[in-house]
Amino acid sequence: MRRSWIKRTAQREIVREVKVINKLLLAYLIGLVVTSTLIFIFSEEKVTYRLFAAVITGLTWPLSLIPSIISLIIRKSD
Repeated sequence: MRRSWIKRTAQREIVREVKVINKLLLAYLIGLVVTSTLIFIFSEEKVTYRLFAAVITGLTWPLSLIPSIISLIIRKSD
């Protein structure tokens, strides 16, 4: 009885974590598309430079979220 309760609790926790990860990935993809599109549209440089800048910025902006994610993980484990 106790083992099944522990197993169910662990499974619920895993499902919650997967949902959080899915939300973060969705936010990343939306941010990537929006950032890249805005840079490409509003930049006044050559097309190749605009495309390169849009891709680089779109891929790197989520790096600023890493410290927040780490602090959430640490806080959650306490």
